[in-house]
Amino acid sequence: VIETIRRILFTGVLVILNQGSVNQLIYGLLINFISLRLYSHCKPYRSIWDNALMEYTLMILFFTFLLGTWMKLRKDQTDSHLFSYFSYLIVILNISVIIFMILIILGSFPVV
Repeated sequence: VIETIRRILFTGVLVILNQGSVNQLIYGLLINFISLRLYSHCKPYRSIWDNALMEYTLMILFFTFLLGTWMKLRKDQTDSHLFSYFSYLIVILNISVIIFMILIILGSFPVV
């Protein structure tokens, strides 16, 4: 139920807000932060690895929204090199979720 509400808030409400606006990014930050705290407290999955992956994914999503908000607010005042570095950082952070997932999958197999 919690996951369904979170998805509706992310997909339904974020679409209604002005596309690419700071309000949209801040709303995403808020929903994501509340979700992260809720998942950290409730631990809704049976496997500790599933809970860890969800928390890690929500943390990365939070930092993605945070960096996106910073870049949106400072786009005229930031030199292009720093802007590029933050863009690469966002990509690397999101790729790290896939790497974390693969490590969890590989770690779940018994060692022979």
